[in-house]
Amino acid sequence: MRESTRRVLERVADRCEGAEEVLLEVARQLERGESSYRATHWGDQGPRTAALVELPDVSRGLVELGELVAVVYRTKKGRTSSDWMHDFDQPFPKLAYTRGGDDLVIVRGGSKYRVTSHGIVR
Repeated sequence: MRESTRRVLERVADRCEGAEEVLLEVARQLERGESSYRATHWGDQGPRTAALVELPDVSRGLVELGELVAVVYRTKKGRTSSDWMHDFDQPFPKLAYTRGGDDLVIVRGGSKYRVTSHGIVR
């Protein structure tokens, strides 16, 4: 964990009674996220601040758009930003959206694709 993050968590724990256990779990989550980011971005430390990513509400179900044949995304690995394209083979992952139409979701479905330190693999 970054030293600056550790100091912030310690200050909050000192000021808020009972917050220490919650903050320790937050710290563990941040460490796992930082580790995953470094593993998939060639050791890059990533952004200096953590961001809370809101998960889509899938409790009302998803609507399938179709099979995801390929994906292209832009990210910084090493010192430069690049576009990365991945073609998928059958069985394809599915592209779906939440019932309100607000969020796109990739569903692994019957495919075996996953993300590792080697990228998107099957």
